[in-house]
Amino acid sequence: MPLHKDRRFDSDFLTLAKVLPKVGELVSLETHFDRYKPDATPDASKSWKSAQVPGNGILFDLGVHLLDQVVHLFGMPQRLFGDVRDERGCSINPSATWGQEGFVDDFFTAILYYSSTPRKRPFTVRVEASTLSCQTPQLRFLLRGMEGSWIKRGLDTQEAQLKAGRMPGTEGFGVEEEERFGKLELKDGSVEWTVAEVGDYGRFYKEIAEGGVAVPAEEAVRVIRLVELIGESSRLGKVLDIPA
Repeated sequence: MPLHKDRRFDSDFLTLAKVLPKVGELVSLETHFDRYKPDATPDASKSWKSAQVPGNGILFDLGVHLLDQVVHLFGMPQRLFGDVRDERGCSINPSATWGQEGFVDDFFTAILYYSSTPRKRPFTVRVEASTLSCQTPQLRFLLRGMEGSWIKRGLDTQEAQLKAGRMPGTEGFGVEEEERFGKLELKDGSVEWTVAEVGDYGRFYKEIAEGGVAVPAEEAVRVIRLVELIGESSRLGKVLDIPA
């Protein structure tokens, strides 16, 4: 069974990878998947999403994609701190925490700490997903480097296009509208609206169809390890070291 990590081919993530060298030595990155859904009434067509059992909730639903993108770019961090919460009060067991029956999370934030080496300074990556973020368009990436910064708002367009009946490979699929381009500012005062890379989920499925492995199993194992450590950090309320 292939691992479903097609968000490596999101337009915004592909653009981030292209912009990353332009900001110089990395200082910090924020990556978000925020929405505004104050009504916590379960969707009858997706009842599994509201089931209050271990392995459900926003950290496993969306967090795995954000964490996979981060690990794909930077590898594993050396330490992390996590905060996993039920902000809308949907859990049937008020005393339960992440990973326990009767709890379902709708918000998480995690700070991943990358240590310094002889070739680079330490940096952090903040990973966050919320269901109570009331802003339009939502923040997607905030990248800071020694030479500049880049901010990107709005999510990749492919999911919306698929829901509208458009398919990968058709004209305009995965193409982002100009008004949603990210903004790059450099220390020399120059400003550039970065043309978005074309998103292409089709690449993920093409690799599988051709007998390849789009995402090696060991990479998915590392992401699940981070998910579990974020949950444990949230329960304990402290920063955890990640053994090499």
